[in-house]
Amino acid sequence: MRAMAISLLLFCGCGGAAPLDVTDAHVCSAACTSLTNCGVLYDNTCAATCLSSDPVFIACARNALGDCNGLAMCAFRQAAVTACGGVAGIPVGAATCAQAGVCEASCGTLSEAPGCVCDCWSALAPSRAINLLINNQCATARCPIACGPNGSGSQCQSCFAQMCSDKESQCASH
Repeated sequence: MRAMAISLLLFCGCGGAAPLDVTDAHVCSAACTSLTNCGVLYDNTCAATCLSSDPVFIACARNALGDCNGLAMCAFRQAAVTACGGVAGIPVGAATCAQAGVCEASCGTLSEAPGCVCDCWSALAPSRAINLLINNQCATARCPIACGPNGSGSQCQSCFAQMCSDKESQCASH
């Protein structure tokens, strides 16, 4: 479940508002480049995925270009719509990245419904959004099978522990 929810965060860059006449394609390209520079693992399909996504991310990213955490919040706003039915998923709590990561892992281990991860994201402090996005996107990028739709919580956690220790460490310290 964690992997399914994480994969929904694939469309996102690090601050300032883009002029209104800047195209969606430019916003997506700039956001993907920025988020990659912020440490989020995206591949060359990021901008195309962004363009084909619900418009929530693009509208938000127009006002957050150059701001790593602001763009990460845009990714969670997008995921809140696509994965959480718009009722949860936007970081508004006080949890650290480490606490949210443990919450997500327990959702996967217990094979909880996708809403479980949405609650973890909601509990996250907004100032830690970039840290959790970096952490989560690593699972999608480096463990696409184990953490993909056909993977399991235990497979994903095992792969994540091997392949994403650097990203997990930055999350644990925030």
